Amino acid sequence: MSAPVARADVPVEATWDLRDLFADEPAWEAEFKAVAAARAAIAASQGRLGQDGAPLRAALDAFATLSARLMRV
Repeated sequence: MSAPVARADVPVEATWDLRDLFADEPAWEAEFKAVAAARAAIAASQGRLGQDGAPLRAALDAFATLSARLMRV
């Protein structure tokens, strides 16, 4: 098995262009912080999900949105 190649030694053409996900590092950092805040908002629904369908639906929608955002981060 060959040794791992340092990223600096890989031609740019052979690397992923992450600008398709985030324009720059500050944009990534902002989304990272926003994901953390969205996670806290979902946690706030704890204990209310059995009241009726509305809180459960809202929590499931928020979780699906958070999952998609988390995949990008």
